[in-house]
Amino acid sequence: NNAFGRYALFANTTGFMNNAMGNYSLQSNSTGVENSAFGYRSLQANTTGNSNNAFGSQALVTNSTGISNSAFGLSSLYYNSTGSNNNSFGNYSLLSNSSGNGNIAFGSAALQFNSTGSYNTAIGTQTATNNTAGKLLTLIGAYANVSADNLTNATAIGDSAIVDASNKVVIGNSSVNSIGGYANWTNYSDRRMKDNIQYSDALGLAFVKQLKTATYSYKNDPKQRTRNGLIAQDVEETLKELGQNFSGLIIDDNEQKTRNLAYGDFVLPLINSVKELAQKVEALETQNQAQQKLILELLQKLDKGTK
Repeated sequence: NNAFGRYALFANTTGFMNNAMGNYSLQSNSTGVENSAFGYRSLQANTTGNSNNAFGSQALVTNSTGISNSAFGLSSLYYNSTGSNNNSFGNYSLLSNSSGNGNIAFGSAALQFNSTGSYNTAIGTQTATNNTAGKLLTLIGAYANVSADNLTNATAIGDSAIVDASNKVVIGNSSVNSIGGYANWTNYSDRRMKDNIQYSDALGLAFVKQLKTATYSYKNDPKQRTRNGLIAQDVEETLKELGQNFSGLIIDDNEQKTRNLAYGDFVLPLINSVKELAQKVEALETQNQAQQKLILELLQKLDKGTK
């Protein structure tokens, strides 16, 4: 063991391979092994926790039994006591974490108020500051956040991107006007990956004819740019009238029950509409040919009658 500073490794009994540098660093450690504490009060309350790394004043200061944590920055992982396998880089990152496990925070105040949430990844200044108990979150970008606590498997990517429901991905904020690349977005479509396959043309021309196209702007768009599209509630009302379900209408599992539209799914009713129109055109062509034949026969009879 190496101890440098007032009360550094003060209570150590059988712990070994520890490094403490700074007043009160690893002060309470008794049997914990392979810990590294550099900074005032770093890992001060650690007793039996192993393989922790604390670099910065008051980093991991209240950790007692948590293992394999790494904290770099002023007060990073400050309140962690039993949480394990957390990594925080930046002042006040994961500050409030107490028992959450497997979190990764890169950036000043990233995941600052996370307490019991586990397996979250936050990269950027003040990312995920609204989260305390949510889990399996991925938030990348300065101020990227969740709109409510306790979400699961939610992702927000981009400056100030906000995700508001579990099992949802948000890319960018209201100022973004283009998302793209050199290839089209692709969906898994291999038959071997699907169950309960049923072919249906229930959504077709009757559905498409009732769609109301609109122009609008988003309330949180600072430039109030005009956009074109559909209103989800209008689509929902049409589906109710037709007694149909549609995967293109997605209702978030949040308090507001936010309605969303997956425009790519509208290709299916458009395909069905084209097929319906094609059948009508073929029927009209058949009818037209029959009428032309009848007219020709009548003309021939008329011609014979005049002679």
